[in-house]
Amino acid sequence: MSTPTTGSHASGTPSATTTSTAVSTRRCTAADVRAELVAHGGQASHTFSVLVLTNKTATECSVNGYPTITAIGHTSTGHAGVLPTAIVHGTYFRPDPGPHLVLLAAGRSASCVVETELAYSGGANLATITALRIAPPGLATSVTISVDLGATGPPGKPIPIAITALVTGTSGPPQSA
Repeated sequence: MSTPTTGSHASGTPSATTTSTAVSTRRCTAADVRAELVAHGGQASHTFSVLVLTNKTATECSVNGYPTITAIGHTSTGHAGVLPTAIVHGTYFRPDPGPHLVLLAAGRSASCVVETELAYSGGANLATITALRIAPPGLATSVTISVDLGATGPPGKPIPIAITALVTGTSGPPQSA
């Protein structure tokens, strides 16, 4: 049986607790968390953002795995609204740690990396994602945040969006060496 450990922000302050054993902490709901995109970057026609979920309640809750993401926006072909997407686990920028339990004390955060691509068909089939609906892992209720993300996909196919599992803190999984 694993013993819970305390993670930390880049500043070194505790941010959440991660453990590999079952804990009786309730699951975080959409009403429990504040969602925001904090860091952005790109390389080799891939763009990424770090998605942070912060427990805004006074009680501990937990997340385990991948948040559900729905992209809302418009395409260069005139489609507007919910965009057809294909969510894949793992990204070009960061290794995917896989699902594991993250305990969020009041005010503490968990994060993951969300990635889109811009190179399909030489940048044709461009979409602009203007909002993300984000549901904590395993739940249907969501919180919506405004964003400005570019993306492309293969002609006639859903737009690929890559995501990592949630980890302790506000930086997403560590970068590959």
